[in-house]
Amino acid sequence: MYDVVCIGSATQDVFVKTNLAKVLELREMLQTKAYLCLDYGAKINVDKIMFTTGGGASNTAFGFGKMGLRTGFCSALGNDESARIILNELAREGVDTSLAFRVDDETGYSVIITTFEGERTVLTYRGANNLLDFDRMDMEKITDTKFLYLGPMTGRASDIPAKFAAILADRDVKICWNPGNTQISRGIDKMLPFISRIDILFLNKEEASNFTGIKYSQMVVDEDRCIGCGTCVDVCPVKIFALEGGKAVTRHQEKCTKCGLCVERCPARAIINEPWADNLDPILKKIHGMGVKLVVITDGKKGVQCYDGRYRYMFPAYDVPVVSTLGAGDAFTVGFIAALAKGKDIETALRVGSANGASVVQQFGAKCGLLTWEEAMKFIGERGVAVRRSEI
Repeated sequence: MYDVVCIGSATQDVFVKTNLAKVLELREMLQTKAYLCLDYGAKINVDKIMFTTGGGASNTAFGFGKMGLRTGFCSALGNDESARIILNELAREGVDTSLAFRVDDETGYSVIITTFEGERTVLTYRGANNLLDFDRMDMEKITDTKFLYLGPMTGRASDIPAKFAAILADRDVKICWNPGNTQISRGIDKMLPFISRIDILFLNKEEASNFTGIKYSQMVVDEDRCIGCGTCVDVCPVKIFALEGGKAVTRHQEKCTKCGLCVERCPARAIINEPWADNLDPILKKIHGMGVKLVVITDGKKGVQCYDGRYRYMFPAYDVPVVSTLGAGDAFTVGFIAALAKGKDIETALRVGSANGASVVQQFGAKCGLLTWEEAMKFIGERGVAVRRSEI
């Protein structure tokens, strides 16, 4: 029996770092979006290039192997050198690759353009990943697992989560899903028949917003609750809060030190969430209301939030130097699920997932910084960061 089986994409990756890329921010009243810009028609100098492997199923399977879990890997690969490299790499980490199969197309390929900030834009050729076929999967082996992780899928594979939800309706297998943009763009209505069978749904903030049609907000203070007492102004060590018109408002939320005093001391409970995090409560509630048992939303350097129907858990990102953010989401997912598979609680899962993500962003490549369980425990033990838990 497996601890976890990973199904989804596998790719050959090339990282391209250029400090000449520009970041353009467009700000609205309640949110900000950023775009990567390169001079049109120019020849751009590259500061670093690196070849590695990636893809949602490949990254997570490798990570679970490092965490010491019995892991199966199922993906569609071409009959090429890239496939050989991916399979050999996973096998060296103890991952069972017998569930993967070959198709008549090239193995997927991605070009990752990384900026001076460590953020990235990915150009992806789906290739063999579009041919991941439910009918070719070894169901007897795949369903003999405690956790089933379904990564982003495209092409004929887009309907695979619904099929697994049906065949596992009465089985004690926890289904964990990280839908891709193609699946999200199909809309909630297409997912209603099966999404209540999903145990854990992983999304980043933008995906969660697109998934629900609800815009995330940077609103910190509930004006209706605020009594204008000024407690938040007094306790904030970096003076983010001010009183305007008898109500508390925030300025320069990026300066928040994540001390939590504003939430703890507010007598009217008017501080919706700490200034370092966006307000995702309506999104969390809507997704959970569709039947998902645990909703997990990652937000890069702003950390992660999750909701189990009663409590909203918030955990800030560990403060580490960022080289490249590619693979951070997969690394977080690995740590989070691994902790639950080892019988740990949600708060531990948040810490382990965040530690794994923080380790990965310090290096190029989605797999280079992945931690063992022991390394994750050491990382957490050296940093006393608290999980915030509150009812919403």
